Amino acid sequence: MKWRLETSQFDINAGQRAYIYQQLSEFDPFLLAESTVSVEVNPYLGEDPSESQVTVTITLTNDGTNVSASADATDVITATRESKAKLLEFLYQVQQEVLNLESTGS
Repeated sequence: MKWRLETSQFDINAGQRAYIYQQLSEFDPFLLAESTVSVEVNPYLGEDPSESQVTVTITLTNDGTNVSASADATDVITATRESKAKLLEFLYQVQQEVLNLESTGS
């Protein structure tokens, strides 16, 4: 599995970087050996430039397929947590649908 953290447009400190990597460990059950996990941290490009915000996008990629989720917040920690929560919610929904199909024999 490969990890990629892209922060070229936004500076993050070592503590924020460690938090991001720690949060990504929750995706382990959904990853294969050849999976890639990418995190992009960018300034939020909203309508009100006076609000200092950040966008965090987490993308899981494997064999040409990817899923991602983004969240905007006033800080990297909150945006990471919200983006992770959105993506995990989606993955758990897909997992549940697959389990339901298997249990009905479809």
